[in-house]
Amino acid sequence: MSDIFHEVDEDVRRDKAADFWRRYQTPIFVVAFLIVAATGAWSYYQDKRLKAAEAANARYVAAVALADAGNNTEAAAAFDAIAKDGSKGYATLARIRAAEARPDKAQALTELTAIGEDASVDKLTQQIALLRAALIVLEGDDLLARMLQHEIDHLDGVLLVDRLDPDSRKDALRELRMLDLPMPASGSRLGFGR
Repeated sequence: MSDIFHEVDEDVRRDKAADFWRRYQTPIFVVAFLIVAATGAWSYYQDKRLKAAEAANARYVAAVALADAGNNTEAAAAFDAIAKDGSKGYATLARIRAAEARPDKAQALTELTAIGEDASVDKLTQQIALLRAALIVLEGDDLLARMLQHEIDHLDGVLLVDRLDPDSRKDALRELRMLDLPMPASGSRLGFGR
């Protein structure tokens, strides 16, 4: 007798499963199709992104090779092209490298400063651009280097007379005394009051 109940239960389950399939087969196929289509679309998108990144990288590496070979004008043009139509990351890096490749250091300094102040650029890249600008300033001509050293000396507490040879220093101190300027406290580095 239990076999009959078991058979009936099995038939009921089979009928419910068949009814379920008849009712929901279309939505199941649609969901399965959408999953497959979304997976395919995502894969296609990822492949396109990867190919675009590889192409941008190849262009960037070629421009870097031009810069390393000393072809700064061509390198700047190549970096400018990447900055114009490259992805955001490569475009920003290309802007920095293009500025550095410029023969006119004043223009390079202006461009790097502009990148450093550009709100659309992330903070770290802004700081890198400003650091590169500072390096260009430090590599400046002799007069600029002297001016920078003078300003750094102010920060370090070094006076102009401290950089003079001993005889010139004595002459400068003698002339300062003759100007009858207010004297610093005794024991100062100028040697007044000694």
